[in-house]
Amino acid sequence: MVQTVLIGLVAGVAAALLFLAPVSGSVIAFPLFVLTGLPLAIATFGWGAAAGAIAAVAAAAAIFSVYPGSFLTAAMFLCLFGIPVTWLAYFSGGLHPSPVIAGLVHRNLKNVLVQLAATVVVALVAAAIVSGYDPAALVGEATTAMVDVLNSLGQSPAATADQVQPFVQIYVNLLPFVVAGVLTAIFTLDLWIGALVARGSGRMLDKRAPLWSTELPGGLLPVFVIAVVFAFFPGAIGATAKVIAGAVFCSFVLVGLAILHAMTRGSSSRLPILVLCYILLIFSGLPAILLAVAGATDPFLRLRQRRSLDQNPSH
Repeated sequence: MVQTVLIGLVAGVAAALLFLAPVSGSVIAFPLFVLTGLPLAIATFGWGAAAGAIAAVAAAAAIFSVYPGSFLTAAMFLCLFGIPVTWLAYFSGGLHPSPVIAGLVHRNLKNVLVQLAATVVVALVAAAIVSGYDPAALVGEATTAMVDVLNSLGQSPAATADQVQPFVQIYVNLLPFVVAGVLTAIFTLDLWIGALVARGSGRMLDKRAPLWSTELPGGLLPVFVIAVVFAFFPGAIGATAKVIAGAVFCSFVLVGLAILHAMTRGSSSRLPILVLCYILLIFSGLPAILLAVAGATDPFLRLRQRRSLDQNPSH
């Protein structure tokens, strides 16, 4: 128990430092912020939910001690990383009592991916409630800031709020969708690296299928379509629908990547194809739509299964 507490405290301090990295304004601030959930994932995968929970609370306490006047910052950490990452790590591979697999139970990857999307939605809705998210106010503040920046550059004629606001409005409208997709990708990265670390240290027994076999239930495609329709509604309904659509869209992209990994297995050009795809995805996002289409239609087209049968016609 002492070890669990110590691991939780150390992981909590590390998570707090990563979460506060953007304050430094350095070039590596965002990559460090992306890894905020990694210490929580390692603690939960390797030492169980208790260690993860201690880490989440310790990180929130550390953040609050740095900014004693801002309860909001610590609350946002718990909403966006502390609770979601700890829960996902526990759900997907944390320590569970089991007489079968030496104390470890590993969830089906399909269930993990669905749980990931659902957790992202709950996390962002909670964060919006805690922060008092107000799209109209955000549009006004962003428009004023953008006008000031443009005019400080000596633009002639001077920019006006009426000119800038339509573009800012588009950005704010897309923000819930984009943030949900990005957070889904961040959680996936942190959980994946955390599982690798825990597995490499011998703290995690891995009995699950390879990641390239990851799939989603066909029922998520109608959920995505319905969410897109409701995204055009005003207010909280529309914003929540955009979050759902963004999380599900990113899940489709992840399955699309799994399909690409599976379809290129055994190919001599596999490495350059994967490297090029990831570079384009990270820096431009261009392959995202194609990958999402592949992931969304996977329950119906079954491309990986067909390729497997082609390669093993006797089965």
